[in-house]
Amino acid sequence: MLEHQESSIVTDACTDLDVQQLIEAGRPWDAVAAGRMLPRLARLHGYGFEVDVAKVRAANLGVEAANLGGGFLFGVDLFGGTPRFGGGAPPPPPPSLLFGTAKKALDTCISGEGEPPLELTIAAVACAGSGVICGIPVEQMREGAMTELDLCKKGLRGAAVMLVAYLIPAMAALTLLDLRFNDIGAEGAKAIADALSWGRAGLTSLNLEDNNIGAEGAKTIANALQSGKAVLSSLNLADNALCGIDAYGQGTYDASGIQALASALAGNAVLTALDLSNNKLTNGRYVKQSKLSVHNKVGDMVKHEGLELQILYKDKESGGDVLLGTLAAIEAIAEALKVNTVLTICNLLKNDLDVKSATMLAEIGKEKRIMLSGIKHDQTEAKFGGYTLQPAEGILIASDLRVSLVLSSLSLHLNGISNEGAKAIAEALSSSGRAVQTNLNLAGNPLGPSSGIGPEGARAIAEALRFKALLKELDLKYDHLNDEKKGELRAVAKAILTIEM
Repeated sequence: MLEHQESSIVTDACTDLDVQQLIEAGRPWDAVAAGRMLPRLARLHGYGFEVDVAKVRAANLGVEAANLGGGFLFGVDLFGGTPRFGGGAPPPPPPSLLFGTAKKALDTCISGEGEPPLELTIAAVACAGSGVICGIPVEQMREGAMTELDLCKKGLRGAAVMLVAYLIPAMAALTLLDLRFNDIGAEGAKAIADALSWGRAGLTSLNLEDNNIGAEGAKTIANALQSGKAVLSSLNLADNALCGIDAYGQGTYDASGIQALASALAGNAVLTALDLSNNKLTNGRYVKQSKLSVHNKVGDMVKHEGLELQILYKDKESGGDVLLGTLAAIEAIAEALKVNTVLTICNLLKNDLDVKSATMLAEIGKEKRIMLSGIKHDQTEAKFGGYTLQPAEGILIASDLRVSLVLSSLSLHLNGISNEGAKAIAEALSSSGRAVQTNLNLAGNPLGPSSGIGPEGARAIAEALRFKALLKELDLKYDHLNDEKKGELRAVAKAILTIEM
């Protein structure tokens, strides 16, 4: 292992390296360091194979037809998985980093009987591969000088993610890694989490948005956070089916991943920003009241489509929409927020929260000064237009208004925040001087299960206007207000602000 060969590294004398030992010892990144630090390195050994380092360096492993992220080869993607969409694809081949001419080029660099194991081929590419391979700037990463790395939408999964994970600990200067929209799955999340847990990575910002890591992937990330070796201060896990339910409501609900994350979060003293938005944390689903007993009330457990779910919310205005779900994940997050001492942002939007849970979280957010909608503390303008936000999310945003000292413009047009959301925002506007909004757009809020900002919401806004002289512009068009409420609002507004209805 390199830890016993450091004197060889210093003298530049090492010519052979046993990568099997490194991998089995949990130190695959040392193969990367060897490729950078040992100019005389000639051979890699392991698993009964020998790799010619010079040949790997000279090989064209970046053949576009074989390695371009997002491409497909006979119904199988270039990283060993089947495409998400489309039918008739043949079974995937054995796991492989490269395909086509790129794989043939690498095979000529390796001697031994049979197919070399995946771990060896990845180590060989990480150690000596040149240029960009599988959409990954391998050579540049190995040099170790990069501070930020954008691998967004590269089609990375499987072995390609393992390659990234092998390289990360050898990049001492890297602080930001963007892996959004790659569908790395639970296995990819584990590879990245392992890289963080090795304690060599100085990564402080990791974006894994929309990667379908699921509950199992969440557990591996939680393990990395609990290891004490990860130094992440910003982590984006938005849109990852963290409770097993995807954006289309498909899957089996499993709160264990979020519960593991919450446990890690409770004792973490480094992470300051966490994005958990759009993860179906409550397994929420709206049904018509006619599908349930008229005697059912909020908090009751009911059976729906074979699932035991709780009634989380009843929409009073529509008279027909009921939110069903489970609170296991939200309760775990709430308990973590209560005891965490460093978190300043925890984005929980678009998780089908109920009003009661949102109100509870808002109290925690206000007390701990944690932003719950993704708004940053130094942000002056926030735009949520067309996000299909519901009443509970209006409450979370209202909590952020109480915490923010500088936000002056807020757009919530074309949402469904309803009375509860509008009242919470109005109360935040008239609170103890913390909210400094001068521009508020609540136009077009009849979407979702609610029928819009009704009389109670309008009354709350009117009361806020009486005491909130800072507000200069207010847009309430298409909010289903009657003439009486419009007149009341105009009378209150007078010369204080410009109001559109």
